[in-house]
Amino acid sequence: MDVMKSGSLESFARSVVDNVVSAIALQDLCAVHSVGMLALLDQLAGHIARGYSTDVWSFADADAAMNHLWAFLCSQKDFEIPSYFYSVYEAFDAGEYCHSGGAQDVSPEERYTKPLIEAILGSS
Repeated sequence: MDVMKSGSLESFARSVVDNVVSAIALQDLCAVHSVGMLALLDQLAGHIARGYSTDVWSFADADAAMNHLWAFLCSQKDFEIPSYFYSVYEAFDAGEYCHSGGAQDVSPEERYTKPLIEAILGSS
């Protein structure tokens, strides 16, 4: 896979917007970056969050990528959830739907995701 030869977080993250996560490709990326899977998932989450906060990534693409990474993680036997990854996943998840009692004149993305991502990035 050409994506893996470059070792690019951006290329890999973009590849999972519309596709399921390849375990082999993810393991190859871990090897390229000399990190374990949990550390790489945190790096990918941070990369996606930074891309979203700078308008390089749309909400739809960032949310889709995080959902595919989440689905992959949950499909693994005895999986662990990296805390940073989970906080980014939750921030995008919060923007997917209108919350009960929430103002209907503001999109969930604007009300929840944007401030959560800014807080996450500000604390890292």
